[in-house]
Amino acid sequence: MKKYTFTGKHKKNNIHEKYYTSQEFINKNVISVFKNLKENMSNLHFIDTSAGDNRIVKTLLENKLIESYKSFDISFSNSFGEIELKNWIGENYTLKKYDKTDTVIGFNPPYGYNNKTAKVFINKGWEEQHKYCMWLVSNSVKPYLLERYEELHVSSYTNLAFIDTSVDKTIKQSVMLFIGERRSKILSKTKKEKSIPKHNYLIERKHYKGIADNVSLIIKKTGNPVLFPLFYKKGKYWTQYYKREKITETAEIVEKDGKKYMRGISKNKNGGKVFDYAIESNVYFRISNIENMIDMEKLVEKLVELGNSEEFFKHANKYKPASITQGWFIDYLNMLLDILLDILLEKV
Repeated sequence: MKKYTFTGKHKKNNIHEKYYTSQEFINKNVISVFKNLKENMSNLHFIDTSAGDNRIVKTLLENKLIESYKSFDISFSNSFGEIELKNWIGENYTLKKYDKTDTVIGFNPPYGYNNKTAKVFINKGWEEQHKYCMWLVSNSVKPYLLERYEELHVSSYTNLAFIDTSVDKTIKQSVMLFIGERRSKILSKTKKEKSIPKHNYLIERKHYKGIADNVSLIIKKTGNPVLFPLFYKKGKYWTQYYKREKITETAEIVEKDGKKYMRGISKNKNGGKVFDYAIESNVYFRISNIENMIDMEKLVEKLVELGNSEEFFKHANKYKPASITQGWFIDYLNMLLDILLDILLEKV
């Protein structure tokens, strides 16, 4: 099954890159799940919207999980059966021999920026009234799917490898396998309650604002590893952490072309070097007024512990590229401050 890059299917030297779901993953995860659900399904016709080399169709047929299929792709590898050299999104494909209530739509669409292309594929499948769907997509698409389908199965996979055998290249993506039954109408979106900082600290990640004088904690929110580098203010200078290691206690803010930057130390294979972190961009959380309520070293100790935990690694890599949302981080800080302040009160 083909897996596209984030920008969807794109050309490199006029050749489409082809990343495939491994056969091992299909055998171990997709087929076993589908077998458990199959007893409630019958006479299934599978429509593969981006077939690649048709390996998912071949495996479903071999395991007698589907009766027939139709495959589409804009660039495919001839490996099994028939594939229409067409963009499924532009097709008005209607079944003649088969009842639509017995169809399954899927499987691994191009994602596009912020999963916009994947959502187009999902919505078209819903609009065509196919009874079931089976999508291998980013975890963040789950709410969009649940608006259109009753969940029959969902499972998540961190850093799943997709392989381009033609150039022996692999990309890793965190995804979920979602199998659902079509809802008759789209559910209205449920609004998530906005996360608000407690205890009067301030947090921001606006573009190009620079580092204000009252900022006392700066944390990286995306990339690999997440949460690091981490900086906190001690008097005139800043202490910098990378993973569990305290890199320097003399990092400082510098001004260049009217913008404020953090002059920290970048770690690489050849040792440390001075590097101007462009912290005015949105890849860093800038937190102020937090030093007035808590021992910063105790707080940073807990943040360093969090950033090095296996649980946090799994959470941050649930979505690719690895990132944490501001809402999630505000909720975490609120909880952490509650705990640390309670400990302080107990000592008084």
